Amino acid sequence: MEKSSKMTSIIGVIDFGKSEALNAESDSIKQAFGCGGSIKSNPDEPEIIIHITFKEKVNITGINLECHNSGNAPTEVHLFSNKTNIGFSDIGSVPSTETLSKFTVGKIYSLKIAKYRNIDTLVLYVSNPSGSVVELTNIDIFGVTAENTDMSQMKNTNPWGPRPCKK
Repeated sequence: MEKSSKMTSIIGVIDFGKSEALNAESDSIKQAFGCGGSIKSNPDEPEIIIHITFKEKVNITGINLECHNSGNAPTEVHLFSNKTNIGFSDIGSVPSTETLSKFTVGKIYSLKIAKYRNIDTLVLYVSNPSGSVVELTNIDIFGVTAENTDMSQMKNTNPWGPRPCKK
């Protein structure tokens, strides 16, 4: 998907003081959000859980994850909206909100808008079972703050069309 005028980055709404990464070499995740750094898993396990807390409710429309070294790129990406206490033991038992299948680094993925309305937190589980580490060099999240959403601009995703009025 090409970045369009409707795809606006909302990383400025992230509360980095309340956000964290589990199994990462560094405590700070801010460096992976356009700050020229990266976030990398510890060498023992090629997986990271990134807990992102927003300063206000947001509606997320897309996500982009990048990695400069394709050998360290994630092969699995699971997203969890409004889940605050996800740990590694929960990954198999808690259903993800969405899974990015056939993940491609650098691609902007459109997300199912109905699943990402009015959220406070987003959890990313990224892994590369065939690698020695998993690394992200840039993370970008697209959307709007919930208070700035113009519902008249939202696309109707009902495949059967509008519901007929009962008479």
